[in-house]
Amino acid sequence: MVTIFILILYIEYNYNDIDLLKNLGVSIAIVNTYEPVMKVFTHITKNSANNGGFAETVYLFIN
Repeated sequence: MVTIFILILYIEYNYNDIDLLKNLGVSIAIVNTYEPVMKVFTHITKNSANNGGFAETVYLFIN
């Protein structure tokens, strides 16, 4: 048996992404994104984009 794991990391945080984000299994918001968009994400980082938010997101998947 072969197990295939596919990870697609979609990084965006604007209003026009809400429909797409609702259809993702896991979505991660950087803590300082727009408030209406933030409500759609399944996870929110503790760090802002300028203070390691992207790295925090990557570490969620590799740890």
